[in-house]
Amino acid sequence: MSPSSANNPHDYPVPTKLAPGIVHDYHNELTGDICDANGWEIDLNTLPPPISEKDPNDWALYCDQMQFETAEFLFKNAEMSAGNIDRLCDLWGGSLHTQEGGYAPLFADHKQLYKTIDSTPLGDVPWDSFKLKYSGDHPMSNIPPWMDQMYEFWFHPAHSLIVNMLANTEFDGKFDYVPY
Repeated sequence: MSPSSANNPHDYPVPTKLAPGIVHDYHNELTGDICDANGWEIDLNTLPPPISEKDPNDWALYCDQMQFETAEFLFKNAEMSAGNIDRLCDLWGGSLHTQEGGYAPLFADHKQLYKTIDSTPLGDVPWDSFKLKYSGDHPMSNIPPWMDQMYEFWFHPAHSLIVNMLANTEFDGKFDYVPY
């Protein structure tokens, strides 16, 4: 019996150098074995189903690669404020204007940028939403505004996100499928 087998009946490798106080207690039924959608084990040598390749020039909701990279830079890398995005779009638009007509900037303002980003699908996982409103007791006077407001929450369904993560070849071999 290997050192990892004492606490791990499936003989999955357990790191030998864990920090003091850290214990991996593996579940005896949740093995992380590779299986199909119906739970039937798949041979380790079975090739995964083919992944449909996207056209490298398909920028979905963006006009082109430049517009996508601009949105990614402003929103993700620079984390630029809405006001600064608007100012940049104004300056950019002004620099492109010529007497012959000129060109428009990639985004008119922060609203167009955010709308494009928010409409961008995450793989094939759709956005979903729900609305909540407080339904408990209200004080007799000085009612806080949040008690009467409707709030909308947007999210991607967790199950679909996990399915996409597990299907993503960039994660292959990078995480342990066995819960502990």
